[in-house]
Amino acid sequence: MELRKGTKMKRLAVLFLLVSMVSLLMFGCSNEEEPEVYEEVLEDILPEVEEEVETIIEIEEEEEVEEVEEAEELPEVTPSGDLSDDLYSFQVQLNGHVFQLPFDWSYAESLGWELGDTFEGDLGPNQRTFSSRVWHGNTRANMSIGNLTPNNIPIEEGIVGEVRVDQWDLDSGIEIVLPGGVTLGSPASMVIELYGEPTEARGTDTFRRYIYSVGIQQSIEIRISEETDEVDEIKVMNFVERQESAFDGELSELARGYTPPSSLGEDNSLGIVELEGVVYQLPIPVAVLLNNGWVLEDEAHMIPAGRVAVGQRIRYGNQVMRVQIKNYDVVEVPAVEGFLITVEFNIHQWQGNIALPGGITPDSTEAEIMAILGTPTRESESQSFHGFTWHVTRYDTMRERIEISFNTEEGTVHSISVERDLRELSW
Repeated sequence: MELRKGTKMKRLAVLFLLVSMVSLLMFGCSNEEEPEVYEEVLEDILPEVEEEVETIIEIEEEEEVEEVEEAEELPEVTPSGDLSDDLYSFQVQLNGHVFQLPFDWSYAESLGWELGDTFEGDLGPNQRTFSSRVWHGNTRANMSIGNLTPNNIPIEEGIVGEVRVDQWDLDSGIEIVLPGGVTLGSPASMVIELYGEPTEARGTDTFRRYIYSVGIQQSIEIRISEETDEVDEIKVMNFVERQESAFDGELSELARGYTPPSSLGEDNSLGIVELEGVVYQLPIPVAVLLNNGWVLEDEAHMIPAGRVAVGQRIRYGNQVMRVQIKNYDVVEVPAVEGFLITVEFNIHQWQGNIALPGGITPDSTEAEIMAILGTPTRESESQSFHGFTWHVTRYDTMRERIEISFNTEEGTVHSISVERDLRELSW
């Protein structure tokens, strides 16, 4: 019994020793290795955590200031006397100075603006930077600089074709004003009242954007917060040199032969259409439209004799219409001496006032339009739109069509297009 008892005690002692050694190894390794891994992880994520904390603090402070002190003051930023009333002047006022895009970066530099750290290196031909931070004292905005030359140039020698300011920049004290006085914090209703319906509207649950566009890289985007229904961001882009109008109001010999109709009437086979309250008959002399307040974006565009220039842009107020302009002369002429052979209302482009004989407007229903125009000569349908076309041909001397499409889901008019292309003018 004594021997077995002693043997058992020895086994217990050996077992205890083994357990102690294993425990020591486990905890010893943990005490040596774990701090190194922990410090390495901290080095990776700590700066990010600190930045997020700073950002959260900035947001909370900004919201408190807006609610208590500044909510009523933001829209009080007023335009200077030098700022145009025309949105498509592509002018913007920053800290009291008026800039007309595009402008040389050197001009901004002469007013005390400085490039942020992300601007470096050269720009190749037809290249531009991303919209990045620039500074005016302690205030900041975002600009994109481009190169319209055929050579590589330093960024400092480029032109500014985009200016963007949002609520994140507001805490720096920046002031931005658009023509008419729209600024950060302005109510959305003010935007529509001043500029009319946008060329395009896009939105999410958080924001919606009003986009007023003339052409490629020529637009003004105004972002609206869904929570406050106020302007949250302003972006002005124009990398195209503005052309001053050379039109003097004089009509060409061909244009002087045009006689506008006295009324809209009921006959839709004559190319008669009412635009912004004025009745016209296609083809319409471009110069007649200019004398009635329309603006042709490219007056100097040359059109060969008997040819048609497509994709031309003509606008009334802030609404831009894409049209086709035909030259009925026997020699090449500038677009300002041509004739519109198409007009189009489209909810994604020109959303001005239009009416066709019989009282057809964008507010008309499909049934009302069918009752006026009768059976269409062609019908097309897609998942989104249902379109109808009415063709008119007289003695092979002209091509006329009326196309109207409807939004399939809502049943509302999506577009109204009228074309009247005479082989030759009747005068």
